[in-house]
Amino acid sequence: MMVTRELSTFGEELKLKWLPGPRTMFTTHARYDEAKGNLQKMKKLDLEGLLVKAFWLFLAPLGSIYAAFQSGYEGLGFTLFGLYSAVVVLWFGLKLLRFIIKVGYFIAGKPHPLAKPLCSGIRCTKFGNSWRDRLLILP
Repeated sequence: MMVTRELSTFGEELKLKWLPGPRTMFTTHARYDEAKGNLQKMKKLDLEGLLVKAFWLFLAPLGSIYAAFQSGYEGLGFTLFGLYSAVVVLWFGLKLLRFIIKVGYFIAGKPHPLAKPLCSGIRCTKFGNSWRDRLLILP
């Protein structure tokens, strides 16, 4: 089998946009550049990054709240606890809203605005480009 430039570009696009893993704000794979496209390095679990995230998302805020209460600054402790709780509730609320919007698009049969088309050419014109129609397309 001869590998063409189009096939290579398609494979790189799959690694960049569709491989599960952490994403950048541009919705590309976060490890693509540092791994230079190497799939084994991209799929590898980044334990150091996971520990850094855990520290900044859980240990640092909860530790500062605990330190405020232990030092006798109850007002500061309650304020920090309220802010941290509000941020956590807001984060979960936005995740839930995003899920509800995706389900709404699926039920309505409309394509999601951020979804990438899975079909091309005559298939898209024949079957449409909605989520339901994509499930019906066979290779």
